Amino acid sequence: MPSLLDILRKTTDFLQAKGVESARLDAELLVAYALKRVGDGSVPAI
Repeated sequence: MPSLLDILRKTTDFLQAKGVESARLDAELLVAYALKRVGDGSVPAI
């Protein structure tokens, strides 16, 4: 299972490749949103 840091790095790399200027911040916000959704039961944990 990848660590949170691994996921942030891969997401940041992906967003940078797509030309997103604030790739790291956007990656952090996306991961935080996903974790919140799993934590509140909106999305089932895998």
